[in-house]
Amino acid sequence: SRETIAAARECGPIRLAPCNVTAPAPSFAIVTGDLTEFGGGNGAWETYQSYWEGARYPVYSVPGNHDNTWWLLRPALRAQHGGLPYAFRYGGCHFIGLDTAGRQDPRPALALEELQWLRAYLKRVPKRAPLFLFFHHPLAGSEWATPYDYERLFAILRPYNVVLLLVGHGHSAVAMKLGGFDAVEGGTTFDQRATPPSTGNAGFNVIAVQGDMVRVAYRRTAEAEATLGLLEKPLVAPAPLPEPRFAAPRDNARVAADQLTVRVRFAGGPEAVGQLALDGGDPVPLTRRGNHWEATLDLTGADPGRHVLRTTFKQGEQVAVAAREFVLERPGGPRARWRTALGTSVRAALAVAGGRVYAAGQNGVLTALEAANGKVRWRFATGGEILGGPAVAGDTILVASTNGSLYALSREGKERWRYDAGAPIVAPPVADGAVVAVGALDGSFHCVDQATGQARWVSREASYTIESAACLAGDTFFFGAWDTFVYALSARDGSLRWKTPAEGTRRAAARYYSPADSPVAVVGGRVFAADRHMTLTVFDAATGECLSSREGCAAVAPAADGSGVYLRVPTRSGPLVKVDPEGNEVWRRDAGLGYLPSVPFEDGGIVAAATSTGRVSAIAAADGRLLWQYRVTPGLYLPGGAVPAGEMIYAAGLDGFVTAVGM
Repeated sequence: SRETIAAARECGPIRLAPCNVTAPAPSFAIVTGDLTEFGGGNGAWETYQSYWEGARYPVYSVPGNHDNTWWLLRPALRAQHGGLPYAFRYGGCHFIGLDTAGRQDPRPALALEELQWLRAYLKRVPKRAPLFLFFHHPLAGSEWATPYDYERLFAILRPYNVVLLLVGHGHSAVAMKLGGFDAVEGGTTFDQRATPPSTGNAGFNVIAVQGDMVRVAYRRTAEAEATLGLLEKPLVAPAPLPEPRFAAPRDNARVAADQLTVRVRFAGGPEAVGQLALDGGDPVPLTRRGNHWEATLDLTGADPGRHVLRTTFKQGEQVAVAAREFVLERPGGPRARWRTALGTSVRAALAVAGGRVYAAGQNGVLTALEAANGKVRWRFATGGEILGGPAVAGDTILVASTNGSLYALSREGKERWRYDAGAPIVAPPVADGAVVAVGALDGSFHCVDQATGQARWVSREASYTIESAACLAGDTFFFGAWDTFVYALSARDGSLRWKTPAEGTRRAAARYYSPADSPVAVVGGRVFAADRHMTLTVFDAATGECLSSREGCAAVAPAADGSGVYLRVPTRSGPLVKVDPEGNEVWRRDAGLGYLPSVPFEDGGIVAAATSTGRVSAIAAADGRLLWQYRVTPGLYLPGGAVPAGEMIYAAGLDGFVTAVGM
């Protein structure tokens, strides 16, 4: 709240009562996310900045899930701090800000390019220099795809003197251990149970680095001192544990047996305890044999594809982790025909056309690969991040970036034109050969001549972010936005034909549940829209009248022949369901899809759908038969789903690889 930030902004020396010390006036402030409720739109970012006006010290911020989900705040924070992630030094300590918040998605994840940046930065840092890392999500819990996501960070940090992890998200002032590292959660700036909300438990952590000690206590806004002690420790941590190293299997080994014996070298002390887990499963104990540790895993029920072995060693309060990937192959089953590293996480859907696969990276680079063998043909850098997938129209490739530009490229990757939308773009473009249309972060919707890149018209009917691709049906564009509405605009001049709220938004905090995660599907004169409440609303395409609704739908996609719509159902069994235009169920196939709103795609009689943990299912479009399943990533999200084309299914995810899978 404004009052809590004012108390932090104006405070002088602060007594940490539980530690019996007084800290000098603040040198700087760190804010670990959720700066805004719904991102930076409608002046929210400017309002937040105004709360800190007059501060006598710098303020360093990273985004939380509320900042990145509805109106991506990353571009603003990158501009403010000269990058994201970023680092600064003060008093001989290194302070490193990371972004764990998903891009236009509430689920936490660590991007590949973020981890690469961190490795490069730490190479220049002395091993015993004090490190403080700050980010939003605690590195634990079920919101992450699997523990492997954040354990990659633990492995990078293990050799260094990590003094403290500063996290948010939980709205509590607590100390905890994360991967063996000390961590504190930053409390809350408002207390909903108190009147006014700036009283009660509202407040902020005070971190005092004095001499060779670091102390943390929580100051409630209504109090003059920090009265809740959280942590007191030396600035220099004990020497790290030795690094665990896998002796078997070798890295990226191909395994066909139902039993896998794993051996790990770890020279820990006699009190060390080791565990081994497959993917996100429960750990089993490792048996010590000298400096080798061993366990045998049963792979009988494991899917073919890429898996990860996760080992954890504990010795006292210290922890060391390591991971090793391997590929499980089943005779006669699906396999990866090729796998190409991009060097960046991919959040967008791939485009496959003309014998090529086009992959858009979070680093802002569009890569064209040969569909047959994965060979890179060319790369094109946009200067921002690409979160919406590319589109192909004839011999033109179209892609949009958070730098606010829509690009048209030739098949050789040469720029034909670029169009400035005046706001960051996170949605994929849609094209029909004559025009290209795309929505922007500020809710504007742009229709551009495909040949020239000149604007035909711009609509400003939507009042908040458009993040999914529009659907062009006949002479009308249909799309959802983060302002609760589904829109129908004239393709000729952009005039509004209708706008109607999704049924899932008829509740408090309506914007939260808007129909914007998934593109709408138009079939049989009806518009099918899934919202964040996981409600499917069916509208009359001509009038916008709500015809029906049903609970339990995370994403929708049209059948290729127009015979119905595929629904992604967010339950434990995670089925893919096909319904006809009237909503009657045609077939249902349990596939463990989960809650991720990635869109299923159909081609050549096969529907491809991706789970939250990197598994792709190939399903027969005619009758819903499960043809095969394959793990494309070792437990990392596939936000863009998977795309079938010919005899292959292509997928790319947060692991930074494009993979072609076939029988």
